[in-house]
Amino acid sequence: MDAPHLSDLAIARISVSLPDIELRRMAWIAELAQLHLEVAQADIKTVASEYPLSRAGIETAAKVAHAQMPTTDAMTSLLGRAAESQMRGQLERFAKRSRSQARLDQVVLTENTREQVNELHTALKQRTFVMDRWGLTERHATGRGIVALFNGAPGTGKTMCAAALANEVDHPLYRIDVSNLVDRFVGETEKNLVRLFDEASASRAALLFDEADSLFSKRIEAKDSTDRYANMQVNLLLNLIEDYDGFCVLTTNLKGSLDDAFLRRIVYKIVFEKPGHDELVALWEYHMPPSIPRHTDVDLDALAEEFDMIAGGDIKNAVLRAALAAGGETPITQGMLRRSLINELRANGGVVADRR
Repeated sequence: MDAPHLSDLAIARISVSLPDIELRRMAWIAELAQLHLEVAQADIKTVASEYPLSRAGIETAAKVAHAQMPTTDAMTSLLGRAAESQMRGQLERFAKRSRSQARLDQVVLTENTREQVNELHTALKQRTFVMDRWGLTERHATGRGIVALFNGAPGTGKTMCAAALANEVDHPLYRIDVSNLVDRFVGETEKNLVRLFDEASASRAALLFDEADSLFSKRIEAKDSTDRYANMQVNLLLNLIEDYDGFCVLTTNLKGSLDDAFLRRIVYKIVFEKPGHDELVALWEYHMPPSIPRHTDVDLDALAEEFDMIAGGDIKNAVLRAALAAGGETPITQGMLRRSLINELRANGGVVADRR
């Protein structure tokens, strides 16, 4: 952001973008040649494609790689690590870095949802190769990124799944803080959005827009200046998302409120269903690892049978409440789990009759 005194003196402002893939490839070739490092053209293209560095960043990364003096076979991974070391984004201004270590095999999903998530995972791994190899970038005239919409009730695993997918493809996940993006002054929200995506591109970040309906709501008929500015923000978001080369996840439980034009541009729209009986048992088992002592009367199958309309988030909180009630002194009993779950559901506005 410009300093106030510089902003007052400036006659013109020129925005300088990061070099595109071809310029980055040429820069890598030049810098590696100066250092007498022999790297296969395919490997250079891969690094140029995956790491949106400036020319100065490429120069420094090449020198970092040269200092390691690897064998040719190890050069590709070394260039990637060197390039990664030059990524210095400022996304924390608008987003919070996810520290989740979740992997896909830990996320409990219904069979239908699992199939779609696996398809998305494959797409994330293969998108760069396919878009370049088959020339799809030119045909589609958009970025090479992937946008996914996760639609489902709270607690069905949307956020955990987003973190797991980002971990599987080794990209940092940032959860967007909408309150830091939206500004009451005209034009500032748009500037923040552009900065967000610029920083995300420089950091190879995956972006998570939780409760996406707050930003991507339907455009409305412009009756006053407020409506026009709201529509401008949605238009800008559509363009930024579509041109982004990374991975974006939008989560919502109000799909009907999202902009129709935006929904048409999303290839992966995945419904996160409420878990069935088998998934509920698996969720109870996941949230009650062997480190938690259980009383002999604990019957997770019976809990899944009795409470069959709950989500994973309910189970997670119920187990935590039961563990805290036990105080680390006594094993968790079936009665403690039932009471904790009933209290959790009632706290969320549910009507639960405890017949026992």
